[in-house]
Amino acid sequence: MDNSPCLPERRAAPRHEVAVPVRCSAGAGVTRDMSAGGLFFMAGGSFEEGQQVQLELTFDYADPTSPLDVRCWGRVCRVERAESGIQDGAPLGVAICLEAFSFGDKESRERRLIRPEGAG
Repeated sequence: MDNSPCLPERRAAPRHEVAVPVRCSAGAGVTRDMSAGGLFFMAGGSFEEGQQVQLELTFDYADPTSPLDVRCWGRVCRVERAESGIQDGAPLGVAICLEAFSFGDKESRERRLIRPEGAG
């Protein structure tokens, strides 16, 4: 029997395991999971909690004619550092709370805000 305490679920949307390439000025990596309000990815680079970021995700198979690039804006809400003894430059786990996104071709990019459920 598991006697560990149950913590309440804090996620507002279900997560989906998906590996999507991620790029930003602070580093690059691959997602581990995503939801409507955030994502978690493994990356090399320098990230700090609270840091504002702009990410580019490439969905290679979302459109049969060409990859779909999605630009996201958000902030770093958690950084999981490598355990001690692991060499510098090892991938970091980075959790991003998404605030806005845009997708489509560069001429028609429109930033869409992500609002909590029930927000006006």
